[in-house]
Amino acid sequence: MKLHTAINFVCLLIIAALIALAVHINYRETLVEDGQIQLSGLHSPVQIYFDKPAVPYIQARSQEDLVFAQGFVTASERLFQMDMLRRVARGQMAEIFGGSSLANDRLARIIGFKRLAESEYSVLSLPTKQWLRAYCKGVNAYISQRGSKTLPLEFIMLGYKPRAWQPEDTLAILKYLQYASDECWQLDVLQNSIKEKGGIQLARQMFGQWPQPRQLISNSSGMSCAEIAKLPDLNRLTRVLPPPAELAWGSNGWVISNKLSRSGGCLLACDKHTMLTFPDLFFLCSLRCPLVHVAGLTIPGVPGILIGRNEHIAWAPVSLKGRWQDLYYTGSQEWAKAKEFEEEISQRFASNVIEKVLVTRHGPLLVRADDTGAALNWYGFNVGNNIIESIWDLNNAKNFVEFQSALQKYKGSPQTFLYTDTAGNIGNQIAGYQAKQLSLATADSADGHADENQLGYIVANAQSSEVSAKLSSFGVLSNNWAAIRAGSFLKAHQQSGQKLRLEDMITLQSDVKAPLSELAIKSLRTALQNTRSIDQYQKQAFAMLSDWDGQLKDNSFCACFYESFLTELTKQALKEKIGLSLTCDYINKWPRWSEFTRQLFEKQPGQFLPLAQHDFSSFLVGCFSQSLQNLRLAFHMQQMPGILPGCQWKYMHKADIWANLAKFIPPAIVNIINPLLPAAIGLGGDQDCVNACNYFLTNKSFQYNCNSGPTARLIIDMADNDKFYQALTFGQCAHLFSGDRINQTNNQLDLWRNMKFHAVAFSDKELDILAGHHLTLVSDNQ
Repeated sequence: MKLHTAINFVCLLIIAALIALAVHINYRETLVEDGQIQLSGLHSPVQIYFDKPAVPYIQARSQEDLVFAQGFVTASERLFQMDMLRRVARGQMAEIFGGSSLANDRLARIIGFKRLAESEYSVLSLPTKQWLRAYCKGVNAYISQRGSKTLPLEFIMLGYKPRAWQPEDTLAILKYLQYASDECWQLDVLQNSIKEKGGIQLARQMFGQWPQPRQLISNSSGMSCAEIAKLPDLNRLTRVLPPPAELAWGSNGWVISNKLSRSGGCLLACDKHTMLTFPDLFFLCSLRCPLVHVAGLTIPGVPGILIGRNEHIAWAPVSLKGRWQDLYYTGSQEWAKAKEFEEEISQRFASNVIEKVLVTRHGPLLVRADDTGAALNWYGFNVGNNIIESIWDLNNAKNFVEFQSALQKYKGSPQTFLYTDTAGNIGNQIAGYQAKQLSLATADSADGHADENQLGYIVANAQSSEVSAKLSSFGVLSNNWAAIRAGSFLKAHQQSGQKLRLEDMITLQSDVKAPLSELAIKSLRTALQNTRSIDQYQKQAFAMLSDWDGQLKDNSFCACFYESFLTELTKQALKEKIGLSLTCDYINKWPRWSEFTRQLFEKQPGQFLPLAQHDFSSFLVGCFSQSLQNLRLAFHMQQMPGILPGCQWKYMHKADIWANLAKFIPPAIVNIINPLLPAAIGLGGDQDCVNACNYFLTNKSFQYNCNSGPTARLIIDMADNDKFYQALTFGQCAHLFSGDRINQTNNQLDLWRNMKFHAVAFSDKELDILAGHHLTLVSDNQ
């Protein structure tokens, strides 16, 4: 009895200790949203209001105090994410995580984001330098104010304190994200591998008008043709590199003239597609001082607003995904002319590593083998190609002329910047690398404004066939399904004379129509009519498809039939020519692989018939039969029931929520963090939808996983001066163990999945309604 009592007592003590620990962690991790905080570096008091999802509304008396407060508040919610971002960019992950992060650090040092940031800072204008310094002071005020014992728990768990924030950290993050968004050299590797396996004609059919990679450029090395032919293939040469960035990063966006809007104001809608991670890449805030009032999305570690509105205009950049990077083969004789840098990489639990970096005239040498190597050529190596100079001018722009002037300073990744204002104007402006050449193809008029009498709307990257051909010469993925469908939707409204509402913008953003559904069903119907060898199971499945509306909803079983059929058809058509592994790699990495599948349906080329097939009808039926078998295996079905409650798209098309930058962190730590994050979630849509969620395919047709999607959405009505609307995948607060984080994550994730938007206050009247907390920052001298 005494032993039993003692055991119960010990168990109660353990439970009490765990409860006390949970309360303590929740208390120390809870975001400070009320009261007053004294800080060194402020000139006047700053008022900060928080709404329910912890969106900060910062009001200051000067620009310097405003940016200082933005740095402080952003650090209070996202400091660990900020530190991880700058470590990835600067190649300093191994300093915390040891040798498992060394490969990523080596690549970051070779590309030289840190070197580029330091060089870039030296050529910035004085106002931009002052702006960056004020932001850094705010971040460092939070680090100092919290102290080493009360920083976010991740720092305590990993046993280190973050260094002071420097302007170069912000520049390195922007340069890294710019590189990651542009990264396409991996497509060069994929194209070369397919060309070597199946021939150049097959590669052209699979990649359409995408430019062929510069595989064997070696004109300065003096190699003969015979020597060039002996060079190692890029696929083998680049295997030593860490996993690449994500090709799925991108955007959708459109603007509507006030002539088509029911409210009488112009409308802007934008989706930003990034990795499905916790926390989100984007951070929402509102900034206000006597000279500027701006609100929208930014990136932790970057001052100002990147996407949003002020009192006069609204804007949204949409990436022109194109061929902005190339790999060059170089010979060892060229290396003697290269600049050499020594990068010392600190490792936890191991000795430091010295990385020798060679920068050739084509760019840094990514990999080398014997006397040959591959150099990365990218416009971002020019220190004048920065982003930061344009941000504050863009935030302050009052009209299209000032908007264009601000974008003259933008030299980053090519983007289509959508524009609208309170005066009823809409427009678009291409800015960044190759802007002049690209703008020749896309400007609707001399000043970049759209001809509102003709259209009344602009969809980014939805251009005419002539413009598409021009952009394709640069490798731009224009005229994608999403942009085409958005343009068709808006054109139909324009022709019908119906006025557009915000609800229509949400309808378009939530579009999950399968673009090839009608063509696939038509082709399959013809094939089934021409084939006698079909069973009752196939007949029932096709009967369901015939009645399908083509919507890839999360609860649709026909969506399962459709997606499984498309991928099975593509796999069977290619695997005998390039192998199963390379075929799956193609579906995973090439964003427009379904365009190749469309050509299979339309042209039915005999060259893609497997050896065992004699005609295309039998081939289509065989692929359909195999795709159904895949589903039966996936859902453990022995026969086709009348209703398939278990066979739903959300059970095949899932997104695993990963810790931010998980691919740079040791798996053991990721495994500790992931149980604290939301479980895998089933989603509708696919990579071709406006509401796109890219997926990658394993060796089995019925296994799909999302890796990215529209993690941040904005809808702005310029007639509404009180508010606009946003949907983030998760809440603002990124403290891993915080009660605030748990509530925000669950609420925001539910809103995001169901296409419900949270109102963001823009006027004092709306702020009085939404704000639930009030924090004041004051100088410690007051």
